Amino acid sequence: EVKDAGQSNYNLNKPERQEWLKNTDAGLFIHFGVDSQLGIVISHSLVGASNDYLDRYFNDLPKTFNPDKFNPYEIAQMAKLAGMKYIVFTTKHHSGFCMWDTKTTDFNITKTPYKKDLLKEFVDATRAAGLEVGFYFSPEDFS
Repeated sequence: EVKDAGQSNYNLNKPERQEWLKNTDAGLFIHFGVDSQLGIVISHSLVGASNDYLDRYFNDLPKTFNPDKFNPYEIAQMAKLAGMKYIVFTTKHHSGFCMWDTKTTDFNITKTPYKKDLLKEFVDATRAAGLEVGFYFSPEDFS
């Protein structure tokens, strides 16, 4: 359940989908972002960070982020062979970096050397493998 600034309540998840997820055996969660190229996920380090650190995080990391070895079709096939029923993918984590082409921010995958909508590739591959698609989206971020 989500509360917006006006304190209205709304649930973006359909009850039947929540029930399906509760009763489904195995799934895969994929999480990486612009900071993964450093070998770690460091978005929590943004809290209280210096201006220099923030500048390097938001301006330098996107210039070198290129997950060209990410193969969603291969991952989806392996997940299916392993018995997974779904794959959840982090679309936006606390850093605010978006893995799709969005007009809300330039801090996204299409503004990196990769240039493509990685989220669309993930969805197409996961559905082609006959698996369900899930998204993790952090509404709050440190940017």
